[in-house]
Amino acid sequence: MEEIKKRALIKEIAEKNERLKALTEEVKKLKEQAQMEFPLGMTIIDDAVVTIKECSRTNFDSATFKVDFPKQYNKYSSVTVYKTVVCSVQE
Repeated sequence: MEEIKKRALIKEIAEKNERLKALTEEVKKLKEQAQMEFPLGMTIIDDAVVTIKECSRTNFDSATFKVDFPKQYNKYSSVTVYKTVVCSVQE
């Protein structure tokens, strides 16, 4: 791939990533507003539906487990290898 096309690809990824970040933040704010406006459960207004649910999650403190039980930690832990792409353009 020639250099001009490579730079264009990097630039397009960087620009779209920035737009994605902005849209993600906008959606987060709108969802916060919806949580203040609507009760828990499903609300239907004409053909629009919003569902507000209360959820919970249990987290496992692997750092503490590793300190307290290093042999068990090593026995049950695994390494995953993956690639990541980060693009930016300085204009």
